[in-house]
Amino acid sequence: MRRQDIQIMQPEGTLLRDGLPRLTVQAAPSHRFRLQGLTGLRGFGAIWVLIYHAQYGYNLPIAEAGFLGVDLFFILSGFVLSHAHNEFRWSWIGYWAFMRSRFARIFPLHWFALALVLLTLFLYPRIYLEMPQNFRWPELLLTALLVQNWGFGLPGPWNGPAWSLSTEWLVSIFFPIFQVTTRRVIRPGRATALCILCLGGFAVFLVLTHNWYPNVLGRAGIVRTICEFSSGCLLYRVYLANIRIPIVVAIAGTASALVGVLAPKFAILTVLAFPLLILSAAQPRGWVASVLSTPISIFLGETSFSIYLLHWILLQVSNRLQEFLELTGVLSLIWFLGYFLAVISFSAVTYYYVEVPARMRIRSRETHVSQQR
Repeated sequence: MRRQDIQIMQPEGTLLRDGLPRLTVQAAPSHRFRLQGLTGLRGFGAIWVLIYHAQYGYNLPIAEAGFLGVDLFFILSGFVLSHAHNEFRWSWIGYWAFMRSRFARIFPLHWFALALVLLTLFLYPRIYLEMPQNFRWPELLLTALLVQNWGFGLPGPWNGPAWSLSTEWLVSIFFPIFQVTTRRVIRPGRATALCILCLGGFAVFLVLTHNWYPNVLGRAGIVRTICEFSSGCLLYRVYLANIRIPIVVAIAGTASALVGVLAPKFAILTVLAFPLLILSAAQPRGWVASVLSTPISIFLGETSFSIYLLHWILLQVSNRLQEFLELTGVLSLIWFLGYFLAVISFSAVTYYYVEVPARMRIRSRETHVSQQR
């Protein structure tokens, strides 16, 4: 993925006059580069979700807010897809090529994770006996097709984290509508306002539905995904204008994020601050992007999809083994570190031997078919 070149009509240092003060616009650089910082950011989001599920009774505030990693993923997804297809001209042929690409990205590892769940239940039936509501056979097909969170059944059966893949697949189907609509938003000030409006609309939805936490699933999860994915698409229009974040806005965003992390009841404040984090990570010369572009950060980002999809079923096994061994205190912390390293290692294996080969195979087959035509 590479940053697109655009022309900005305002001279450097001009303030926009559409109701959002102190947004300085500069001419976008003419060179192109990869957004490495966003890859690293995705990795830390996956680790945050893992820690949220595997707290081992410590109940640390930052761990309690780990579900926000999913909200970060949704905003990132809209941003990154808009970046990758910024100059794409949609047609039916192009749309089916896009859907094949999304299929190659999502389904092979999803099906591998489901197979791993089935194998684990076969080898360790105690998990099924203790939580049969999570493994109802009629919902296995819905989960395999990634429609389980479209209102047809329970939002998180079989493999809990896959609920977000279901809504991600849904917005992928309609992504051309998102992109064609947001492309018309040329002025960065207006794009900023609409981005805030999308996230603010989600906050209002939470209030009206009496949800204090953004961690909603089912049909509410669809609203969550659409609002955050849309904000990511709009945020990309802001990014194209090479907006420099004022120091006051950066401080306010950091304070908002910290309040939401330390007091999960106000977690929506962290969601409202995520666009600032993403813009900072997308800038190649900032310290945020530098931290997120280190080799370890890039490694975690590349394996983040595997970490996210595989950690839950591995956690079920880990929890029961820890209970059987009666590990508490310091030993439970050591056990968690072992579980953490095991998930990272296994995810690296699946990334290199499942994700990448499956993606390349599907895309090479697509190329072969195109050449035959």
